[in-house]
Amino acid sequence: MIESISFLHAAEIEAADAIDWYETKEHGLGASFRDAIETTVEAIQNNPFAFPVVQGTAVRRALTQRFPYSIIFTNDQDAILIIAVFHSSRNPIVWRGRH
Repeated sequence: MIESISFLHAAEIEAADAIDWYETKEHGLGASFRDAIETTVEAIQNNPFAFPVVQGTAVRRALTQRFPYSIIFTNDQDAILIIAVFHSSRNPIVWRGRH
């Protein structure tokens, strides 16, 4: 299991904005989305190579449960970097230049 996980600032903002948006739609839905992100990040941490490569040889995507979001990340032997918390309907060109 990889111990070090960090988020790019842009990914932190995306996650926070989405949590806030879901909370405005229904009380408690933002917390459910936050839980989905945490569960997905734990799965990434436990086995990052289980997720498909979506760019180059190192950028991977993990889908969240219940919500149409992907966690886009890179990893090496010691660390995981979350590049984006990304709604599936958005154009991926937005995150492709971040890493």
